[in-house]
Amino acid sequence: MKIRHIVIFLLVIAIALLLTDLFTGIWYWNRLNLKFDPANFNNIITPIFAIIATLIYGLALFNTVNQNKIILNQNKIILSQNIKPHYEKEIENLMTQAREIKIKGEITNEDEPIKIDALNYIKAINDTIINLSQNKEYLEDYAKYENNELLTIDYFKSRNYFGKLLFLSEFTIGINAVSFFYQDIKLLIQEINQSKLISEDKELLKKRIKRNLLSQYMAFIDFMDKHPSIVPPIPIVFDLQEKIEFKLLSKTNFREHFDWFKSELN
Repeated sequence: MKIRHIVIFLLVIAIALLLTDLFTGIWYWNRLNLKFDPANFNNIITPIFAIIATLIYGLALFNTVNQNKIILNQNKIILSQNIKPHYEKEIENLMTQAREIKIKGEITNEDEPIKIDALNYIKAINDTIINLSQNKEYLEDYAKYENNELLTIDYFKSRNYFGKLLFLSEFTIGINAVSFFYQDIKLLIQEINQSKLISEDKELLKKRIKRNLLSQYMAFIDFMDKHPSIVPPIPIVFDLQEKIEFKLLSKTNFREHFDWFKSELN
């Protein structure tokens, strides 16, 4: 029994004794009542003992309930620690899977080209968009679009930035390796939410998923949402419309998983 429970118990006993003294003082204010009568004695003592016994039982029950809660919480923590490594392993598997996803194109650095995968592809997209914003033919075409001129897919095929445009357009249709990979991440997050992990472990695992697998994707779209005038829109050549429209990547299927991830991981 904890010290505070002992203190509470002693206070209860003290209160009971004070009530007993007060009650007997009221009862025996008339000296005729000082005559010993076993019936009167039983009428006084029996309720007092009943009250004290009830208080002791209540205190013991309260202590038992608290102990059971502590044991239950300890069991939940132990179970969570036992199953947590499984989800940590699943995150590692997803990181390996992300590195194995190969996307056509390459990121150039000072030493050698870096192959694009599901972990570094945002940098490739960002570099390509920056390159477009400095491309003379792209700037001409965007000005034509703003003037409501008809620009078709055949027209864009003749432009010097069409290869970059194809690379970016792959992410606008929602049917690509990265999109399918993000679906796998969503399934793991849902599994974590429904697991018997304690809430603290769930949050730690989801923060790890965001940091290792999604931080660049989410930061990139968040930036486009906050600064739409800074990021140049791109012609959506896979829409198969007669007139090609220019859109921000964040306004295409590239955004498909963003809002769900934001609600679950922020």
